Amino acid sequence: MLQPSLTKNDIKAKWLIYVFSVVVFLLVVLLGKYKLEINLGFNVHIFAKFNAFINSMIAILLIVALIAVKSRRYLLHKRLMMTALIFSILFLASYVAHRLLASEAKFGDINHDGVVTEDEKLLVGNIRYL
Repeated sequence: MLQPSLTKNDIKAKWLIYVFSVVVFLLVVLLGKYKLEINLGFNVHIFAKFNAFINSMIAILLIVALIAVKSRRYLLHKRLMMTALIFSILFLASYVAHRLLASEAKFGDINHDGVVTEDEKLLVGNIRYL
């Protein structure tokens, strides 16, 4: 049987997880305040589509990893989880790039000027929740 990489209730692992979680949370919060004005020569919203694709792949990997561990195929489970982790890191990098390069998307901003006017709210209708 495959030996676990971490022991149960590993204090170092918990601290690493807590610190990483706080750093990522703070990074995401701070990203809302900054935008880089760089012309990359392509539509930066391609990152959002890429993020959706990566998230779909991660979901599939996690489901298959769950099936693998329930089937006692621990090495396959470990490989699938490591692949999902790598995809998650790729997602985080792509998410940061998208948040830094693209302006905030405001639902109902029909003319894309960054301001949702009362006329735009009327045109969008009651489906606008925020």
